[in-house]
Amino acid sequence: MRKKIVIGFIMIILFLVLFVSVDYFTSVEQLSVEYIDLTEILKKETLYEEDYQLIFQQTGLGQPAVEDIKLESSDFEDKVKIFQQQNLQKIKFDQEFIFFPTTTAEQLREAEDKTIERRLELPPLKAGDILLTRSTKTLLYRHGHGALVLDGKKGKTAEALMIGSDSDVLNVDSWRYYPTLLILRPKNIDEETVSKAVSYAGKKLVGVPYHLLTGIFKKDKTNMEKVDYTHCAHLVWQAYQYAGIDIDGDGGWMVTPHDIAKSPELEVVFSFGFGDDGKW
Repeated sequence: MRKKIVIGFIMIILFLVLFVSVDYFTSVEQLSVEYIDLTEILKKETLYEEDYQLIFQQTGLGQPAVEDIKLESSDFEDKVKIFQQQNLQKIKFDQEFIFFPTTTAEQLREAEDKTIERRLELPPLKAGDILLTRSTKTLLYRHGHGALVLDGKKGKTAEALMIGSDSDVLNVDSWRYYPTLLILRPKNIDEETVSKAVSYAGKKLVGVPYHLLTGIFKKDKTNMEKVDYTHCAHLVWQAYQYAGIDIDGDGGWMVTPHDIAKSPELEVVFSFGFGDDGKW
């Protein structure tokens, strides 16, 4: 009986620490920029660096995303303005458990009348794109989460979710509900190299047990016949490492989503909830 009381007390303390921290340590950075009419800029046949910078500030769309939308959409101006409207609204979100009682994720909040579900419009995705959020937290440690896009058209990702589960092929839709989202893409890297990373991820990094400490004793598992353990950031890093590209921004012994966000090998496709500069 005494043991149960002690365990119950510990659980209550963990719960209180978690939710007290929610109010003061959130991941979301609201924008301070004012609305600017982009109509004339979007009508230009050729966009220049300052145009892309202004579009990014207003919409969260990086140059690669702007170019993709221009190629794939018949209503380029209207499509970009949807992102502008999304980007300039105040971000409202709630905290939800994904692993009780320690791990939570911030999720975009629905409209009060529940008639409008808040979900992010995403730019066109390509195989090899990297999805990052800093909206997941265990107690006071904001570790974030990451995934690798296997198929942009079908919205399929390779992802290691949490302790107790194996990495799997999942749908990108769950990423539409995070109030912080960073989409990165390799820059100056040929399609063959990217395809090599994506193919390796699909064949070797799916169905692998999750281990939070992967990387402490052995980070690079390229030469292993079967990868023994992984976690979200390690999965993404390992795929590109196999293709000869190190996307660990600090080159340390363990890779985190934040490390990947700092990699000079990657460029921003889309940023939401990361403040005026759009950076983690």
